[in-house]
Amino acid sequence: MKLHYTNLSNFSRGYYKGFIGKQHLKEEVAIKGEKYWLAEVNKQKFLLTDSVVEALPIVVVEYEPLLYRNKVYNIPTKVKSVKLKPEKKMSFRDLVDWFELKMSEYDLDGNRLTVEQYDKSKLQHLLYRIIVMAAEIDRINFRISTTAGFGKNSMVSMLGALMGDVAESNPRSAPAIEYRLFNKLLVLDELSNLESSQKQLIQNILLQIGDFSPSYEKGTRATTDTADIYDISNLSLLIFYNLYEDYVLAGQEQRFFDNVFTKAVMDRFPAVRFYGFLDQNQFLEEPNKDDWVKYADEYKAVISTIRWYRENWVDELTDEKYDWVKETLMNKRLYGNRHRKSLYKVLSFLAVYSLGYEEYTQLSEELFKAYWDYKEALSKNSKSVATTVEEIKIDSFI
Repeated sequence: MKLHYTNLSNFSRGYYKGFIGKQHLKEEVAIKGEKYWLAEVNKQKFLLTDSVVEALPIVVVEYEPLLYRNKVYNIPTKVKSVKLKPEKKMSFRDLVDWFELKMSEYDLDGNRLTVEQYDKSKLQHLLYRIIVMAAEIDRINFRISTTAGFGKNSMVSMLGALMGDVAESNPRSAPAIEYRLFNKLLVLDELSNLESSQKQLIQNILLQIGDFSPSYEKGTRATTDTADIYDISNLSLLIFYNLYEDYVLAGQEQRFFDNVFTKAVMDRFPAVRFYGFLDQNQFLEEPNKDDWVKYADEYKAVISTIRWYRENWVDELTDEKYDWVKETLMNKRLYGNRHRKSLYKVLSFLAVYSLGYEEYTQLSEELFKAYWDYKEALSKNSKSVATTVEEIKIDSFI
């Protein structure tokens, strides 16, 4: 029950009661010649300076009201940071395993999986958790394509409730992405409902983030007073969507990610294809509203540990484990020229997680199977996957 989203969200509301986090930021505004970030909490509107935003999450101790155009805004005059101290309260392996959910022995049609399929689903869900944790701790760019029912948003939602610096979005426009760039981890889900006029703008966002740029230059402006530059030096971007076959069956093949964006985007975001289904029985029981209190110490331990690993995870990569990673990258062929950096990070976290070389080998081999499965599935099932901008037949690019 500790991973039930009701408990996690109740913890977030209870523990962070009265707090302002990055999830409360709405947009940049210019009021009386000054630039602020607008945050909304419990129907109150707060105007935050960039320095206050950098300190989030905070609790407002004192504030002064500002009347502007028949609206009341509050400008904090005294704030207190409420970040938990970075502290290693569990190993990286225990941290990843803490988020483990039970996988189903049946597919969505009720057919029993073979032993091989079930074992594969558990192994690939472990890889999924390590990739997401790597994105929350360090900086990676990755795409994950899964069977419907895999639970690709599960751990992301949990981290969002605990850490307050994770944003999920199925955006229709570039501004919907831009105002979430203050987060540590940004997850774009599906990207299949884009407005035609926005596709080129969103491609530019993906190219800048995919280059591991330290800053992002804004492509749109709400007013002439808004900022043009975002600090994205710590931002990880994960892109989730269903398998290509699902799009074909729905008659929406043209909306599949590789058919919307250019090869330059694909080259910056390595992709994996994962298989499996979460066991929905584990979510049937609804917790009581105060059950989160029983797990509060665990939740705080996870938060402190993640913050500790952000500062110290490289020290966990011993010389021996570094050699494992280096050897793997030397011996594996990649289909994206710029995939190496994100794959290196993920392999490093696989090494930190593993108890020995045998386990690391099993995990890294499965990772590369999923990596090449993605490429091969597209080659096998479609001849229309875009490789250059000239090949794209989407209306915004012609």
